[in-house]
Amino acid sequence: MAQTYWTIPSGIDLQSFLKKNPPKFKYKIDYFYYIIDYLCSKGMELEDLDNNAGFINMSAHKLLQFNHEYKNYVAHLSKHGLIRHDNKYIVGKKSSGYQLGKFQQSYIQEIPIIDFVCIKKIIRERGEDNRIIKSTCKKYHYLTKWLNEHLVIDAVGAKNKVEELFPEQTGTVRGTLKGKPSSTSKRFKALYSIDKMSKNDFYYSVDDNVGRFHSNLTNIKRELRHFIASIATTVGNEEYISQIIKEEIDKLTGLKALVGHENWG
Repeated sequence: MAQTYWTIPSGIDLQSFLKKNPPKFKYKIDYFYYIIDYLCSKGMELEDLDNNAGFINMSAHKLLQFNHEYKNYVAHLSKHGLIRHDNKYIVGKKSSGYQLGKFQQSYIQEIPIIDFVCIKKIIRERGEDNRIIKSTCKKYHYLTKWLNEHLVIDAVGAKNKVEELFPEQTGTVRGTLKGKPSSTSKRFKALYSIDKMSKNDFYYSVDDNVGRFHSNLTNIKRELRHFIASIATTVGNEEYISQIIKEEIDKLTGLKALVGHENWG
């Protein structure tokens, strides 16, 4: 079985956190990682941090499927400040929202999943995600057509821009302002977006509620879009069409896929 990993900020040391704040229940560390990983990866793919006060909605049903005792894990992380809860849940409309508490400016780190049961669950879950991606690609090809092997990003230039937008903090790490995403979360999301695109690791989905299209292109920070280009390989040369890509991203951003634009583009 291939090694699988959690994606979390390097500024979070979960093992030290649990040593300092030992849970009063028997736990598996991978169940803690699952919550943090979702807030730092899949959740960031689906949420606009600015439009949701910095919170990422997490389905209780999804959490329950992965871990029947998830409430203990969420409560422990919340009690000791590693995550925050928006205390807003609307039946049938909105799941509870969570965000990471204060943590040091971070880069992406991959943590191996060690529990065999968790490995099987995450492989199954990611397999379902891939099925949804294939289905979305087939149904909304007019939206997903730009996400192909020709799409590239100047990762070095983009990361330098991130450092310019979110300079390294000095002194005490400040908490998140109420109603606003933290700069460390926004910085991490930008780095996550760059990493996914540089690997041609594409994702896309359509929101079931409002029909909004989510993808690598629509979720990447506006200031980073001019670092993206499509390389169309022809006989003996490569054609860079980054301006066209930028225009297409502007069209895609905020687009509702279910409004009948099958001939768009």
